[in-house]
Amino acid sequence: HSRRWRTSDAPPILTRQPRKPGAAPMVYYFFRGKYDSLGDGGAQMTLWRSRASAIVLCAALAAIAITSAARRSPAGAPQAIVEGVDPADLDADGCVRTAMRPFNASMEVGFVFAAAGTYAHRHAYRCIAAIETLVRIGGWRGPVYLLTHGGEPCFNAEQLRRTTGNPHIHVVGGAFDLMHRRAVREHITPRYKYDGRAKALKALMFDVIERWAAGGGGGGTPDAPHTPPPVLIFHDCDKVIARPGCIERMFTDTVPRLPQMFGPSRQMLLSNMEEACIRGQKARCGDGIHTGVVALHTKWSRPLVHEWAHRQMRSPKSYDRNTLWEAWNSSMRADGTRAWTIGNISDAFRDRMWNKGTPLACINHVSGGRCHANGPHAARRLMRRLCIRSEYPAQCAEPRRAPGEFALGWCGGWDSMPQDTVPAASISD
Repeated sequence: HSRRWRTSDAPPILTRQPRKPGAAPMVYYFFRGKYDSLGDGGAQMTLWRSRASAIVLCAALAAIAITSAARRSPAGAPQAIVEGVDPADLDADGCVRTAMRPFNASMEVGFVFAAAGTYAHRHAYRCIAAIETLVRIGGWRGPVYLLTHGGEPCFNAEQLRRTTGNPHIHVVGGAFDLMHRRAVREHITPRYKYDGRAKALKALMFDVIERWAAGGGGGGTPDAPHTPPPVLIFHDCDKVIARPGCIERMFTDTVPRLPQMFGPSRQMLLSNMEEACIRGQKARCGDGIHTGVVALHTKWSRPLVHEWAHRQMRSPKSYDRNTLWEAWNSSMRADGTRAWTIGNISDAFRDRMWNKGTPLACINHVSGGRCHANGPHAARRLMRRLCIRSEYPAQCAEPRRAPGEFALGWCGGWDSMPQDTVPAASISD
């Protein structure tokens, strides 16, 4: 509008009339009152604003429709409502599928978990969830050992065997007593009575299991003569397996086979081994080591792990990564080489930090830090998808938690979450 119409000799202003209802978006008529009162220049500005608003509104509605369609498959099967869950991994009930076939790695490898401290009582359900998902979802049918002390009433090996179908699940009670007997034999005197024993279980898991299997004490004995496999893999209990059949792929994708990775030139495998002296807040070397996954061999690992346990029990308040570095470094020879070697375990065997924004891995580490980062509601949705079936003893469960739902409070926040019985397939964000 470059011409100026508002002059004394200009023709009358021709005010554009709005279209009939139905001929323009409703947003257009929303601005009609302003349009009639502003004159032609102001009316044109208001008209363009109304059209822009209509375009934005239509785009938003289209985005909502596309998102809703993406959440549904043509067959109506549940989709990846929980962040990171692959829709192909879900069954008709919205739960992560059970593995198609079992796998035991020729009984040459066993998985080990430890339930001590709060994991023997308040957080005991995490160990149950870790074992059930390892076997039922991951497909593992080889040996599984749960080392505990004081948590025996919360763990029922026979019930876990029935739920998962794996007859090789063992609950090793009185683990600290078995370990302390070894400490006495080696004249290890902890500065604090029994403190630090949970951290030393990783190093002494072969000794504890062998003594238990031989009937040397602890809670219960094996149903039949029992010999541990040559290789044991230790995992913390704050992990869940979330990909059907992934344990078999873990082993078959690794060359050479795990037992063959040990020998005179390698005594231990870890999630991450950093040989350099990385000092953290404690001003001690070893902060480049991650012991979340520890693989040991019954023959080749003994000297190193006994030295590790010795240092851990003499310094029970220390991080096990620091005492491990010091034990390994103690084998330094005069020529600057070390008698013991610690390697990095194959990437397939490592756990992954759980993040609701990324796809789930085979072994997911749902740690306290991950709980803080992702929040309790995201963790609850994840646990609903895993559909834990194991029973939880009444004396170990919180009264408000219904059977089968004990893992929903994994990251806390249970009191802030209303009780519900909504099937997993109908849960949405």
